[in-house]
Amino acid sequence: MFRPALMLLLVAFACSATPAAAQGRAHTRAAVGPVSRPGDARRGSQAQAVTRTEALAIAEKFRSHHWKPTAKNLFHGRDAAGIEVHTPNRNGGHGRPDAECWEPDRENTGVAYKWGGFDTPEKFTAGILAGKAAGDVYTSEKRKRGGAAVGIDCSGFISCCWKLTQKYGTSTLPPHRSPRRPTYAPPIS
Repeated sequence: MFRPALMLLLVAFACSATPAAAQGRAHTRAAVGPVSRPGDARRGSQAQAVTRTEALAIAEKFRSHHWKPTAKNLFHGRDAAGIEVHTPNRNGGHGRPDAECWEPDRENTGVAYKWGGFDTPEKFTAGILAGKAAGDVYTSEKRKRGGAAVGIDCSGFISCCWKLTQKYGTSTLPPHRSPRRPTYAPPIS
């Protein structure tokens, strides 16, 4: 699950990186042209107007989302497509630190981490109720193919908070930011 303070800090920083958002005005991230990476044929994502307040409210929904997984949502092994999946569950899962991981048969708070994930809290809950794996940690195999789990990762979280219609990765988010960069960022503890 997400470290709440870190995720809210990410959203606040990302929103303040755009001058209009920093002043509380709606800032539209209009259609973005093709991402400038060789071989990347993604189309632009039409975004809605979003203010800092709206982005933080969306972030809070992810942070405070309550859900109760069962043993059906645990998964360690290969899914039907042959992709290795490991849920970040406590006591035997592959997530770290253990205290940040979810527990079956108990109420948990915060949408589970899934590498490459882009699920809203509502889609996450629907997946949990359908018996899908709750989250999935990174494996190099997932760079080539997805996995059969539900959850959200950092860039998916920012994409949702900015109301983007598709998930952008950390290397493709920059087209949505202002070129302004901080000269100093305090260490995150």
